[in-house]
Amino acid sequence: MTAETSTRDLLPAELTMGTVMLKVGDMKVMTDYYQRALGLDVVAEQDGGLYLGRRQKPLVHLAPAPGLGVPSRGEAGLFHTALLFADQPSLAATVASAAQYEP
Repeated sequence: MTAETSTRDLLPAELTMGTVMLKVGDMKVMTDYYQRALGLDVVAEQDGGLYLGRRQKPLVHLAPAPGLGVPSRGEAGLFHTALLFADQPSLAATVASAAQYEP
C-alpha cells in the first residue's frame, strides 16, 4: 500500500458513530454490567429501555426484548461492543473493572 492510497482511504475526521442499540432479554443484568463493569451511567429512559453513556452522551441503548434467547453454537450473535476512551488510563481502569466484574 502506498502513502497515497492510505491517505485517500482514511475516513473523514468528523465521522462519528451514533448510539448502539442492543436488544436484551434481561434488562436488570445487562444494565448492571454496563454500569458496574464498564462504568456507564444511565442518561435517559424511554419505552422501557435505557440509554447509557458518559457525560450525558448516550453510547448504548438497551432495548427490552423479553424472552430473547441466547444464540446457539454456530448462530450469529453480538460478541463485542467497542467504546472509545479519552486516554489510556481511562481504558485501563475500565478493562480492570470489567475483568473483576461479578454479576
